[in-house]
Amino acid sequence: MLRKAIPSLLLAALILLPACGEAADSQPAVTTAQEAGDIVSAVEETEPSRENTPDSLPDDLDFGGARYNILVQESTDLSSLAAANEMVTEELDGEVINDAVYNRALKVMNRLNVEISKTVVKDIPSTLKKTVAAGDAAYDIAAAYAYYITPSALNHIFVNWLNVPYVDFSQPWWPKTLTEDLIINNTLFFISGDISMRLLEYTYCVYVNKAIAADYNVPELYPEVLDGKWTMDRYMEVGNMVSADVNGDGKYDTEDLYGTMNNHYCDTRWSCYDLHLSKVNDEGLLELDVMSDKFVDVYTRLWEYYHENDHIYTHKDNETSLKMFRENHLLMYPYLMIGAENFREMENDYGIVPYPKYDEAQENYYCLAHDNYSLMCVPIDIPEDKYEMIGATTEAFAAESYRTITPAYLEVAMKNKFLRDQYSTEMLDIIMSGLKFDPAGIYSNSLGDVLHLFRGVWDGKLDIVSTYSKKEKSYLKAFDKFNTKYNDD
Repeated sequence: MLRKAIPSLLLAALILLPACGEAADSQPAVTTAQEAGDIVSAVEETEPSRENTPDSLPDDLDFGGARYNILVQESTDLSSLAAANEMVTEELDGEVINDAVYNRALKVMNRLNVEISKTVVKDIPSTLKKTVAAGDAAYDIAAAYAYYITPSALNHIFVNWLNVPYVDFSQPWWPKTLTEDLIINNTLFFISGDISMRLLEYTYCVYVNKAIAADYNVPELYPEVLDGKWTMDRYMEVGNMVSADVNGDGKYDTEDLYGTMNNHYCDTRWSCYDLHLSKVNDEGLLELDVMSDKFVDVYTRLWEYYHENDHIYTHKDNETSLKMFRENHLLMYPYLMIGAENFREMENDYGIVPYPKYDEAQENYYCLAHDNYSLMCVPIDIPEDKYEMIGATTEAFAAESYRTITPAYLEVAMKNKFLRDQYSTEMLDIIMSGLKFDPAGIYSNSLGDVLHLFRGVWDGKLDIVSTYSKKEKSYLKAFDKFNTKYNDD
């Protein structure tokens, strides 16, 4: 448990960025690079900086030293800060992100007069199932692996966030698309946003090898992004510009050169093209909402592009793919933002751009986060008289994350350590402001993994209509079961 103290001010240079996961429909519709600069200048003149963005918590809150115990999960993944330390770290160590996390907790404790502690376990779902059944009220909040925690909502073991005081979903640290789209039958069991640094780390982007781009006369992509011209067709055109049998053996393998790569992250591409998996109907029930002419068009064109061209590398494993990008065998690499950590020692320069739009008529760039970020939930066995403390502390955590943790990660870790050009700042802003959520994406584990339908672009068949037809009955059955259990009082 941390001791309350006055936190040191470690972060001197904070940047003005849109909120992590801020509603996509609030993103400025940028049409030219010049207009982008004008927009930034106008915002800087009228909006407070991140570090000065106020929250709506009353100034006189005092919870008398109440304990706010966070259940967190062990992690051995690539995260720059392990899941176990995402919310609370034990000590300062000189690393900017770690120290920002440490000081965030100190600042919240001093402000609200609460004690913050954490409990680390291997399996949050099974732990909560046992403690809630026993009525232990052991944990005030859990920061859990998104994909594996959501089925627990069907067991009715979580508090409805809409009933928790002080959590202000109008604030920029709560993604509007998540909080609105995940309200099913007037309930919201999971929230995320700036409070979860892992949401930033596991957001998708496209890495671009600048040395290969220069060798093959690939034009600078940043102006195209800012001008709204970075589309699916353009992505394919750029990928087609690079291809070479480097070792001259008459076949394409890991020693050759490719324009881009077809990998299992294709199952997220539906989001960037403004497609959907589900919707909440007027009765508050979740409906399957996948198949459309646009869905078929996107799937078919991508499948044909990836499978009928020599200049597309087919992903086998992360180690090989990362090595190929580092060693200049890939021009474009669709991956996660956390992937930048693998390129620290890369000799050639690289940059990032968002996933492309469907066409120029699509107003904004969208993206998805991989499903191993943290969702916050409150166990149902917590006494209601603790809701105010939990709500206020969670809100303070999220607000302080917006002010310090997100800038620390984006400015220091991503921009200064990993990314190597001035335009990466603007690209990161666009990527994070376009975060998108879908109920069937969040609850995919309980819905027949409809999220993976698009993965067929990587390893499946061309005929998506036939594939969907074979699976539709099982999807509908899963949705019916979900609605029955979700709404069973």
